[in-house]
Amino acid sequence: MDTVRTEEVSFQVIAPATVEADPKYYARILPPMTGGIVAVHVQLGDAVRKGQELVTMNSPDYTAAEQNYIIADHNIKRQRDLSANGIAAARDLQQAEADYNIAVGRLRLLGIAPNITATDGPLAVRSPIAGRIVEFNVAQGNYLNDLTAPMMAVADLSTVWLTANVKEKDIHCIYKDQHVKAVFAAYPNETFEGKVLFIADVLDPDTRTVKVRIAFRNDDRRLKPGMFATVAFTCAPVNAIVVPVSSIVQIKDSSYVFKEIALDKYQQCPVVTSSQNGDKIVIEKGLEPDAVIISSNGVLFQ
Repeated sequence: MDTVRTEEVSFQVIAPATVEADPKYYARILPPMTGGIVAVHVQLGDAVRKGQELVTMNSPDYTAAEQNYIIADHNIKRQRDLSANGIAAARDLQQAEADYNIAVGRLRLLGIAPNITATDGPLAVRSPIAGRIVEFNVAQGNYLNDLTAPMMAVADLSTVWLTANVKEKDIHCIYKDQHVKAVFAAYPNETFEGKVLFIADVLDPDTRTVKVRIAFRNDDRRLKPGMFATVAFTCAPVNAIVVPVSSIVQIKDSSYVFKEIALDKYQQCPVVTSSQNGDKIVIEKGLEPDAVIISSNGVLFQ
């Protein structure tokens, strides 16, 4: 026998998760133009600085862009000199400035500073961020004509995201900056701690889950993109009606308890359960506090 009571309970939501690189610090290096690889200056796993040269390549389009810049630079200087002496027409100067801006913009798209002198040399592809080479798909002598195929990827993995898939029914327990604990399949005897960074606004209609991202420091780079983990979210304590798990009788798809209605007389009552905490389970509907129920072996009273 047991008396139904209200208790303050705190539950954990458990969800599977996967390590991802922080998109702010992850860059796939695409070829800016078609052309041949002249030299490769890094290898997989190398640390690189922002702006460091990764590969150099020959490209007819780049040569044309350099030549356009040289011509536009020469022309604008000439038109400015003529204008200063009252010789050039205003529209000629405006056209020269427009041509120059287009030529400079084209070089900027290729990662070339507009204040340097064009050299008519190969195109240097540089890293947009500091980090390490985590993907590598290029070799000297390759001719690249697919501008959507990455040559390599650079990532700063000192911070990573752990993306958990939380069930729809549990999302009410999750909030920003919530403290979480994670256990990774690669390190089963260790617990990692972090905080909720972001909760997605869209539910996946196929899995009925919401993506929750947690930020983890990863200075030793032990956490690698693609690793699996299990995340435990500790919910805020709430007052709830709880009963022993052993008092629940499962009949087909429904849950029941046996409640005392008179001395030594019991009635089968349907209940709606939710979270379980140890040997106790929360009753959402079907029981009121102070009711007396069979605490175990209720199946014998059917």
